[in-house]
Amino acid sequence: MSGDFSHAYINQLPGEPYRAAMALLEEKVQHPDPGSEFEATVKELEHLPARERVFKLMSMGFDALITFKDRKIVCFSAIRRDLEHQTTHVIRIYTNEDYRRNGAGLSALTHIVEDAFDETNTLVQAGKGKDDCMTGLLVAFDERYTGVYKDTLTVNISTGEIRRKE
Repeated sequence: MSGDFSHAYINQLPGEPYRAAMALLEEKVQHPDPGSEFEATVKELEHLPARERVFKLMSMGFDALITFKDRKIVCFSAIRRDLEHQTTHVIRIYTNEDYRRNGAGLSALTHIVEDAFDETNTLVQAGKGKDDCMTGLLVAFDERYTGVYKDTLTVNISTGEIRRKE
């Protein structure tokens, strides 16, 4: 389902792709979306250098899915795994301008959902229905993959929830 895109979590990347992804994350932790939950979390860590912030966030359950096309980073997704509540939170999907409306974000969301439900998760929280870009991705996911997942998942666009059916 990932088309021409490939995906890896940051800790799975070797050498140069790892360094490039870390540089991107270091930049993003210094400039989170204003008013976001992520901004509030990062603000508590602002006394740390950017790289240490990234490592601290990872120790708190945050991770980044890096999406590639032709070995170039085209998208990255900030997520947080909440093992206690069996939930994966999709905090943000950042797509390079040249790859927007090109399937990179949808491919990333699909990969996150498939990964999350491979484990014990019962919920993927993708935004809270307030972000137009994330809502657009949820609509596209629901339209494109409802047939594939209709027996196992439900999508609620207004709340940003993708749930495993009981």
